[in-house]
Amino acid sequence: MKKHYGFFFALLGVLLVVFIAILMIYGQGTTRQLPPATSQAPAPVLQIPTAPGPHATDQEKAVFMKKINNLASQVNTMVISSGCTLTPPAVRIKQGSSFIFKNQDKRDHVITIIDQVTVKAGSQQTIVAQFSKGLGIYGVSCDAKGTLGFMLVERGS
Repeated sequence: MKKHYGFFFALLGVLLVVFIAILMIYGQGTTRQLPPATSQAPAPVLQIPTAPGPHATDQEKAVFMKKINNLASQVNTMVISSGCTLTPPAVRIKQGSSFIFKNQDKRDHVITIIDQVTVKAGSQQTIVAQFSKGLGIYGVSCDAKGTLGFMLVERGS
């Protein structure tokens, strides 16, 4: 019986050597290298503040106004991308100035501030910030998905 065990262990040893050889030959290049570590933190996700309702207190309105003031970029273009993402999400413009909605998506989008403007895929649409309600904060909606951005209209120079 001892001969059978010896044969079994010899066969097992040969199989192990063959298995290791196969791993060494065919296993080359199958390991994945991780990208180098960076010290950069991920870009923060901007939180769009919710507009206060019609029964909001003066304090709630003031807090909202301060958040929009801090968030608003003074640019004349808002880019529309996939899923109606607006970049920047809040803009600051002068009353009476021109403003551009640039659609970088593959489909048309309907932008609503007070009136509706259709911005064709891959094109842009210019509006003039001359709203009948005057100065203030206006919600920007895309494809009737609710307020996805804001336009802060200030006194022109």
